[in-house]
Amino acid sequence: MKKPQINPKILGSLGLSINEAKVFEVLRTQTLGRDIAKIARVAGLPRMTVSDILHRLKERGLAERVTMKRRSNWKYKRGLEFMERRPVKW
Repeated sequence: MKKPQINPKILGSLGLSINEAKVFEVLRTQTLGRDIAKIARVAGLPRMTVSDILHRLKERGLAERVTMKRRSNWKYKRGLEFMERRPVKW
């Protein structure tokens, strides 16, 4: 089951660059944390660029770093569900 799309107006108001939005979307659509190399491959960006972007997203509270089996992975920070589109019920 695919997660709902984030409203583009809200995503734009976060002030993310195009590359930051790509990385954020990869994190958001993955169920488990991913390492930098895998995020870079899926986003189509250089690994060092993704590393810098992840640290910026962490500072802004949009991503978090988790340790899984002595490896450092990154994931979408929960608590941002209010930004996801929900169908309007009349």
